[in-house]
Amino acid sequence: MRRTTVTRGEILLDRMEEEITLLRKKHNDLEKLSHTDDHIHFLQGWQSLSGPSGYEDLNNISVAPYYSFDATKRAIASLKIQVEETSKTEMSKVSGAVKEVYITQENEGKTRRESILRDEWKIKEAPKIKEEPKTREDFMKWGGVKQLDGLVAAMQRDRLHVSASTSKGKRGGKKIGTSAEKSRNHPEIRTNFVHRRADLWSRDFARLAEEEEEERRCPKCWKMSLWVILPVSLPVLTITGIWVVYAMALYNQHVCPVDNWLYNQSCEEELFLQSGADLCCTLDNVPLISKCGALPPESCFFSLICSTGSFMVMMIVLLRYAHVIEKHQNCVLNTASLSTGWICAAGLIVLGNFQVDNAKVLHYVGAGIAFPTSMLFVCLQSALTYRLAKTQGEYSVAHLRLCLTLLSFVALVLSGVFFCQESFVLQHASAIFEWVFCVIIILFYGTFAFEFAGMSEATMAVLARGGALGPAGREHKVEALGGPGPHQSENML
Repeated sequence: MRRTTVTRGEILLDRMEEEITLLRKKHNDLEKLSHTDDHIHFLQGWQSLSGPSGYEDLNNISVAPYYSFDATKRAIASLKIQVEETSKTEMSKVSGAVKEVYITQENEGKTRRESILRDEWKIKEAPKIKEEPKTREDFMKWGGVKQLDGLVAAMQRDRLHVSASTSKGKRGGKKIGTSAEKSRNHPEIRTNFVHRRADLWSRDFARLAEEEEEERRCPKCWKMSLWVILPVSLPVLTITGIWVVYAMALYNQHVCPVDNWLYNQSCEEELFLQSGADLCCTLDNVPLISKCGALPPESCFFSLICSTGSFMVMMIVLLRYAHVIEKHQNCVLNTASLSTGWICAAGLIVLGNFQVDNAKVLHYVGAGIAFPTSMLFVCLQSALTYRLAKTQGEYSVAHLRLCLTLLSFVALVLSGVFFCQESFVLQHASAIFEWVFCVIIILFYGTFAFEFAGMSEATMAVLARGGALGPAGREHKVEALGGPGPHQSENML
């Protein structure tokens, strides 16, 4: 019916174009006739031009209103959603129900390849393994060493046979058939997935066998990545460095001892408990970390410690960011931790290179950046650790980081509150809480040794790819090799 309507419309359109052409011709003739002076010629021409045109039936055409396809589009979209949901549900049922996979040829009996597979790889019952085998025990349950090696050997022979037959077909000038003919004539097309998956599993099995052999040689050896040195060396270097700075400042009488709680308004009026000019302490000698590194020669060493520590902090934060993406997946907490960690490192560089006695404004700006961002960083990392924790050990690390976070928060608040007071005792307490806060934050970075011990080349691959290789990225990588993701059905029929 729709084609009939379209045909009628085309016919009417052609007739309307003819009528328009005729009307234009009449218009030109009438224009010429209006300029004539001969009345007889005018009357004769007018009678011929004023007659019927033969297209009067076109005035009775009824034009159909505009038809919208919105309802049809909505119906198709709804049908598409229903089909997708139904297919997902049914596929999950099929994946749970199918326990055995057999590869057969259509309309053919047992072939040589099937006999080899069933003789060398005897699968009576598929093991109830929901995921791919990842350990040696899983590989043994999957089929055993001999069965897996037999499967690989059989598939290698099939590949040689297929390559030979394909080359003969090319030399003979055979015409390539359709996809169905390829599937019937070359069973390797349907079993190509098995070839690739067997190769991948055989390589993984060889790697696991090598690891087991190394563990047998050295059962007490604990493998860890060399990157674990980075979070361990940061507390060792920085905590030792700032205490060396304090010792140098104390030796040069630039600050007072931490255990001293007696201060003078000026060195001209000494307290009765103090004796000698060496023990005269004022507010300028409060052992704040900034005061310890304010004057040379300790200021040079203080700048070196801060700059080196900042670089190590940036590296730890970046590797932690990549490690989370590699093991789990990127998230807002991970990205925010990367940003705050790098901002903290930048503030620490400013704080260490602009001493409080020489550039007070820049020094306080650096401190105002470094201290709050470091506090925010440990909070984000504590939350991220709890979010990603799955084992008891990971939860223990999360509890440890939470305790360090709470202690550092209390120390930072008390240090800031006491620093604003004018009392000698509160100023001294502010310095002590500042030391406690810095030591706790540095120790918090040292806890990343638990994650860095298991770091591998895949973490560096994440950084090389710009932080885009997570579990989803690995699934795409497997699919590019020809295999399904870990949650897809392995039914190859």
